[in-house]
Amino acid sequence: MKRGASELIATVLIIGFVIVLSIVLFAWQTGFFEEIKGNLDRRRLSEEMCLAVDIEIVSACDDGSQVNFTLKNNGPISISKGFHVILFDASSRSEVPSFPYPILEAYYTERFFVSRDNPITNIEIIPKIEVEEQVVSCLNNRESRFVEVC
Repeated sequence: MKRGASELIATVLIIGFVIVLSIVLFAWQTGFFEEIKGNLDRRRLSEEMCLAVDIEIVSACDDGSQVNFTLKNNGPISISKGFHVILFDASSRSEVPSFPYPILEAYYTERFFVSRDNPITNIEIIPKIEVEEQVVSCLNNRESRFVEVC
């Protein structure tokens, strides 16, 4: 008689453990998949917004101490978080440390100045926008131009 009771208790405990474990796994998976879905939605929105970004380097020249460049925003999206500025000289490239660039509003043209150490041959601009309170660099929308002497 005792032997049958302990087998019944063991079976009930195993079934209870399996039920609790499946509830825990279900709750974990639900949150996990919602987070992945949210990240995918944010990435898709970022890509869609970056498709609307259209910048153009109208002119770029080196005056001996700084590079002057004029950017034109041909798209409907404001470049609200500035941009990466990459300068190329004869043998290397360097990214300009971030400083607060003004917003380049949609369909506006602005002139910018960047200090430099060596004579610059090319400049590359990568726009940054804000998507759902996150800064997104639109890498596929980079624009480059030969730098002339002013």
